[in-house]
Amino acid sequence: MEDGLATRVTGLLRAHVDRAPQVTPEFGREMAQSLLGVLVAFLHSFQRKVERFLEAPGDPAPPEATPGRAIALANCCPPFR
Repeated sequence: MEDGLATRVTGLLRAHVDRAPQVTPEFGREMAQSLLGVLVAFLHSFQRKVERFLEAPGDPAPPEATPGRAIALANCCPPFR
């Protein structure tokens, strides 16, 4: 699992960052900045869910996420720690 999500996410981002400059260099820069922004938002959301779980592990799971899965991902994916 260590290579699963982290590798898939970074591989997908890398593919777009590598191809975008072929359109124009400016488009490549804009695509890279946009993808970094999306990645930051994802990681912040992921972090909040893990923190919420750690604060109250006995509380019912929020409807939009499964805290146990978030913890498992954080523990198995060093890039997301």
